[in-house]
Amino acid sequence: MQWEPTVDLRPGEMRGIAVRLYYYTSKQFGIKSLWEKRLKMAEYDFLNDPYELMPYDRREKRHRVQWHPIQDYLKQSGIVCFSESWQSVLMWAHYAEKHTGLVLGFDVDVVETDKVKYIEELLPSPMSDGVENWMTTEVYMAAIQNKYIGWSYEREWRLRRPLPIPVDGIHYKPFDEELVLREVIIGERCTLKPFDVADAVGAQTPWDVKVKKARAAFGRFEICTDRRVRTLVLPGIGKERREALQLAAVLRSHLPTTSPAPERPR
Repeated sequence: MQWEPTVDLRPGEMRGIAVRLYYYTSKQFGIKSLWEKRLKMAEYDFLNDPYELMPYDRREKRHRVQWHPIQDYLKQSGIVCFSESWQSVLMWAHYAEKHTGLVLGFDVDVVETDKVKYIEELLPSPMSDGVENWMTTEVYMAAIQNKYIGWSYEREWRLRRPLPIPVDGIHYKPFDEELVLREVIIGERCTLKPFDVADAVGAQTPWDVKVKKARAAFGRFEICTDRRVRTLVLPGIGKERREALQLAAVLRSHLPTTSPAPERPR
């Protein structure tokens, strides 16, 4: 039987509060994401950490058996991985094709995100003998938020959502009110120009989008803005237009999905 949660999986909601987060990607997939206005969602089985969803000591076989259905349930969600900073030398090297790619900056709804916590040792198993209701909110959140401290350079946050219907075998998260594009940073070795990026961003963004070039800093190990290249600020559609579009979306959501059948003449 499939495991189902019996605890509050998202306590303390603060909907409407956004945090600026950064998505590292290659030139090819970055520009594709901008044209298509969506990001690829990752599945847990294809991530690069074998301890995903398993930050607990599981040396006892019965604990591993107990955890499997919970892990399978959690894998029904997909994630988009972000960093707190766009200035990491290692992140550019590992996730933006050795500084030839892009970093996309988003304002992300904090309710939909999990900030990763980094730990040195596996957590004690919550599956103690004689304890029936061990699956608490704290156990669940620890499973999805904790990673080995060796990954701490990523300064990672994750947007976690149920996996949508795939398109050509790939799950996507569209740009929307949970995921608002605000910045595009072009890697130091990237061949794209700011105007190439501006074409892909388009003219119908909800908010202003800044496009700038990156370079290695001269005085410290960090990536910074290359001020020799003009930074573009692409204007958004404005507050009134945003509000009109939001109102239209609300009205559309209340329309019947099918037209009522016409009355027969009497």
